[in-house]
Amino acid sequence: MTRAIIDVPEVRPALPADTEVLADIWHAAWHEAHENLVPASLVAMRSVNAFRDRLEGMIPRTSVLDLDVGTVGFCTVDGAELEQIFVRQTARGTGVARKLLKDGETRIRANGFAQAHLYCLPANRRAVRFYERTGWLRDGLTVERFRTAQGVVAVRSLKYTKVFE
Repeated sequence: MTRAIIDVPEVRPALPADTEVLADIWHAAWHEAHENLVPASLVAMRSVNAFRDRLEGMIPRTSVLDLDVGTVGFCTVDGAELEQIFVRQTARGTGVARKLLKDGETRIRANGFAQAHLYCLPANRRAVRFYERTGWLRDGLTVERFRTAQGVVAVRSLKYTKVFE
C-alpha cells in the first residue's frame, strides 16, 4: 500500500519523557523487520523492556518526529554511525523516514565526520532499498556478535557508507 507523502514537520531532540513511546516504536518495528531474519535466541532478547533499557543511554543522541497522531519515528547517531532509525508502520511511505535519515546525516556531519556508516541485515529488503535510494553505498559484509542467554550469536550485516560532499 502506497501512502501519500505528507508535509513532514521538523525533527526535534528526544527527551527522557519520550522513552516509553520510542521503546514501543522500536519494539514493533524491529520485530516486524528482523524477527524472521535473525536467530530465535536474539529475538527472545528483544522485549519492549530491553529496548526501553537501551534507550536510556541513547536519548541524548536521538531525534524524534511527531505528527498530529503523536511520535512516529526516531533516529539515533553514535559518532559517525547512523545507529538506529525506526518508524511506525502507519507512517512508512510518508517521508518521515527520509526526514529522520537526513537529520541523522546532518548531525553526523555537524560533528565533524566526512562520512557516515550504518549496518543493515541483507535480507531486510525494504531497508536495503531505502538506503540505496537515499544515496548510501554498500561497503561490504560484516558480522555483528550479540550475547544471548544461549551464548554469542553471529549475524551477518551489510555495511553502508555515505560520503558527504
